[in-house]
Amino acid sequence: MMKKLLAALGLIALTLTLYAGLFLLGWGPGDLRGFFSEPARTAYIAFIVLMALVTPYISSLIPEGIGDKGREEKHRTRQDIAWAVARPILVILILAMPFCDRRDLLTMPESSPLRWMGLALVAAGLS
Repeated sequence: MMKKLLAALGLIALTLTLYAGLFLLGWGPGDLRGFFSEPARTAYIAFIVLMALVTPYISSLIPEGIGDKGREEKHRTRQDIAWAVARPILVILILAMPFCDRRDLLTMPESSPLRWMGLALVAAGLS
């Protein structure tokens, strides 16, 4: 019981750190009021907190050991290579997006509707 609780808390902390902490760090910790002044960014953080709280429950529903072992090992190697390439790109994007947004680099003027569409895409992709 305690092991599952610690694993769930670790998963919550990892999710919050990766998707919310790095995003806020990219924006700059000195201007959190400016970050939360845009409703779409506030909704993003609220969605990430909700996702972080729901993720341990969902992961507890997935049974372990599904699939053919021989085939699974072949795919696991390909997946490991893909994740080794994708992880640094993901971290760079999570840091660069709010950094550029705060400094008006590579942003579109009057982009509030685009922010909401982007939030919908993030929610669809992470759900």
